[in-house]
This record gives sequence, structure tokens and C-alpha cells, in this order.
Amino acid sequence: MSQILNARGYNRLPPRDAEGETTLKKLGLLVAILFTVPAFAQEIKHAPTVEQCRADVALWHNLKIFTEYNSAQTAWASDGVPNRTPTAQLPLTTIQSRLLEMAVCTDVDKPNHATYYETNQFYAGVVHDRYVRFLKRHGLMDQLWAEDAAGER
Repeated sequence: MSQILNARGYNRLPPRDAEGETTLKKLGLLVAILFTVPAFAQEIKHAPTVEQCRADVALWHNLKIFTEYNSAQTAWASDGVPNRTPTAQLPLTTIQSRLLEMAVCTDVDKPNHATYYETNQFYAGVVHDRYVRFLKRHGLMDQLWAEDAAGER
């Protein structure tokens, strides 16, 4: 079976455990835990409807947006050119909200779970990129590598 990759080069379909079940629920929980911190706390009052999930993913799951952002990130990493794309300008609270909604939508609209998963992975990558920029900007990357090499994890 060939792999289908998304714009970031990740598998498009969620991983499966030994019984063949997707680990997306675990991923959704992990994302919710990792990104729900006091500074960004937002409460989901109720699960989104199938219609809301489909409307939002139609706006957020866009190969052009993915490609534009990833190309700009590559330019930043290789040439130091700042990423000024609309996605790079989103506040973390907005990205967190999208991550949480897409995780919930995988259960609300199961036939389209792969699209929600891919969108979730893209925005998780945006958060990762933001973390890396923060570490570099504050001179903490070398400290991270040194402590990791010393076994501090």
C-alpha cells in the first residue's frame, strides 16, 4: 500500500495500533493537553456540528495555504527570510482553537477524519515552528541540545 503524504510530508492517514484502530483519539487528547495551558485556555462549550466542521475545514485545509507557509518556512530556515504568510501571523490562541476543533471533528464527522487529521497535523507543525523560532530567538536552542545530550529530558 503506497503512502499518501500531505503538504508537510507526513502520512495523510492517522496511524493505527495493533488492533487496527486509529490512534487519532489519543492524538486529539494529547493535542488538547499540550495546547490547553492557562495562557491560551479556551473552553469548547459544545461539540461543533458536522456542518461547522466541514465549513471550517474547507477554509483551513488548503494546499495553497500549506504550500505557501511551508515555502516561506524553508526560506526562513535556509536564508533567514521572515515568514510573513497569513498563517505565520495567526496568534497561538487561534491556532490552538483550530487544533482542538479539528481533533473534535474527527469524531463528529468520521467519513472525513483524514482531512481533519491532515489539517490538525499542519497546524501542529505551525506551532512546532513557532516553538523553534522562540528557542532560537532567545538563545535556548543550544541549551536544549546540551541538556538533552546530558540525558535531561
